[in-house]
Amino acid sequence: MSRSSLVALSCLVALVALTGPVAADAGSAAANATVTGPGTLDRTFTASLTPAEPGEIRVELRYTVPEGVTTLSTRLPEDATVRSTDGFQRRSGNTYSWTRTTDRPTVTYDLAVNRTVTRGIEGEATGGYLYVDAGPWAITPAPRSGVTYSGTGTRPELVTEYAFTGSGATSGDMLYLGPYEEHRQSAAGQRFRLVVPAAAEMASPPDAVLGSVTDAAESLSVGPRDPEVVAIAAPTSVEWGSTGLQRGESDFWVLATRGVDAPGNVWVHEYVHTQQAYRTTDAAEWTVEGFADYYAALLTYQQGRIDYDRYRRHLERGQRFDGSVLAEPETWGDVLVPYDKGALVAAALDRRIRLATDGGGSLQGVVRRLNGSADQSDLLAAVDAVGGDDSREYARRHTETDAVPETWSRQQHRAAFGGDRAAFAYEFVPPYERSGPYRTDAAGATPTVVVGESLRLRVAVENTGGAAGEYEAVLRANGRRVATRTGRLQPGGRDVLAFDRRFASPEDVRFTVARATERVSVRAPADVRVTGLDAPRRVTPGEQVRLRATVGNPAGRPANGTVTLSVDGRAVATERVRLRANGTATLTATTTLDAGIHRVTAGGRERTVRATTATPATATGSETVTAPGASHSPTEARTAPPTEPRTPTAGDGAGAGLTTALAALAALAVGRLCHRW
Repeated sequence: MSRSSLVALSCLVALVALTGPVAADAGSAAANATVTGPGTLDRTFTASLTPAEPGEIRVELRYTVPEGVTTLSTRLPEDATVRSTDGFQRRSGNTYSWTRTTDRPTVTYDLAVNRTVTRGIEGEATGGYLYVDAGPWAITPAPRSGVTYSGTGTRPELVTEYAFTGSGATSGDMLYLGPYEEHRQSAAGQRFRLVVPAAAEMASPPDAVLGSVTDAAESLSVGPRDPEVVAIAAPTSVEWGSTGLQRGESDFWVLATRGVDAPGNVWVHEYVHTQQAYRTTDAAEWTVEGFADYYAALLTYQQGRIDYDRYRRHLERGQRFDGSVLAEPETWGDVLVPYDKGALVAAALDRRIRLATDGGGSLQGVVRRLNGSADQSDLLAAVDAVGGDDSREYARRHTETDAVPETWSRQQHRAAFGGDRAAFAYEFVPPYERSGPYRTDAAGATPTVVVGESLRLRVAVENTGGAAGEYEAVLRANGRRVATRTGRLQPGGRDVLAFDRRFASPEDVRFTVARATERVSVRAPADVRVTGLDAPRRVTPGEQVRLRATVGNPAGRPANGTVTLSVDGRAVATERVRLRANGTATLTATTTLDAGIHRVTAGGRERTVRATTATPATATGSETVTAPGASHSPTEARTAPPTEPRTPTAGDGAGAGLTTALAALAALAVGRLCHRW
């Protein structure tokens, strides 16, 4: 649906000579203007959702009045409900006058959003929303206000801006309010912004939508191109009355559930409307939707998104309206007549002009001549100027009578529109090469990598068309262009392209090249785990002691971490360990211990080592503490000290034994004390 289907008001900048009052139209606006300052009268609309009151939004209208302006009044929409004013007072109806108590007067009001349409001329009628405030989000026409001002001195320019309380997007004709993601791309001198609300589920990926629309922009030149185009993917949680709607000069919404791989490509259809800058009488009204529907199908076919059979079947839908006369809307009988029969007649007329001019003219030249105003005579005159008398007569017959064109074969299409075009198909080709500090191996489809690793993606490109051509393979990561490869292929030719990507943060990444898709899961490395700790149970003070920690990775992905061997809380060895999935490593350290009892730790495991001058029996120790969540510790044999025979002496007895024991305890105490010092 185009801007000409509803009341569409152009964005204009109102200039006023301060020698007398001049009223700016209620629909005028310079959206997102950036040239503001002392010489401008700035008007800012700040829009907010009102979730507790779905169906309306809140608008704060603020003027910044420069010196020299002495009077100013503003006219609000008829359905506005004023909540408060500052520096304005109501004059009459919805007109408010500036009180001059502040140079930044404001008026805050609620604005009804919901607008519906009923479709169908004969048979059962259907209806739904054209604009709606659903509570958590809203799609609405941009607010407008009339303004009249006068004064002395220089002439200030009226500049309009839009702002949001919370999230929102616009280029000045249509607003989206609510949470969203934005995807951007440039083509044909235009910036394209695709707004995807959080509540929307896309049928085609955002990059595919932008790719189709920007390709159309490069191929189509039938009217002025606006610097910025905003496309909104409308959530389908409400009942809509259309599949899409374009408003003003460059904003439109399309149902998020509409894809680009269909002849009725609504995204391209609505974009075509942004280049249709002409107004029509009833007799030429069919051209608005008929031309848009035709170019949506033709450009989608030329992009290789549909085959010729689907394109032809789409045009054939217009043959069922053989009793309708396009130049006489009262004969239509169905709302789809201008779309279906209009597209068929437009396609047939385009082919007729191309054949008559040996490819030197086309329907695009006709549409360019219609910019401004168009009635039936304007249409026929434009066809005559581009395609000659025979084309004019063909157009007259198929618009002023109920005649219906026949469709044509692929070979006939090629004869009129040129030889077969190059068409390129892309496909991700696993396995991919995975490399990094942990491993170098092959990864299959939907691979998993960890932060710090790289992946070499392979993409095959094949020329499936009938002519040689140059391709541009654009790799996107979550919709963002990250790499480009170009080349040239003969028909049937195939290249395999390599794209190297290194991953710096954990996330799920969706890679696309045209319509080919591959997903990569990027995860943080797992934590390494100390699975064993070895140290002798008894040592001689001052001798070299060897400590060893076994480090493992029981996770199914690589791991890294820092492991420290400590004695009594003092680090004796620290090492960064990187392990493959299920890999192991060993950390060793050599140190000396003073006399005493020492605590050896690593990664939550612990064991005790006794350094004493007593002659210990040969023994090996095992850890005694297992960290919570750690794997089981291997059991090591413990060898009990052998019983030493006592050798009686002359002084042997209880007293002598006590003396010996006390002496040993004293030596141990001194050893501990010296250790602590």
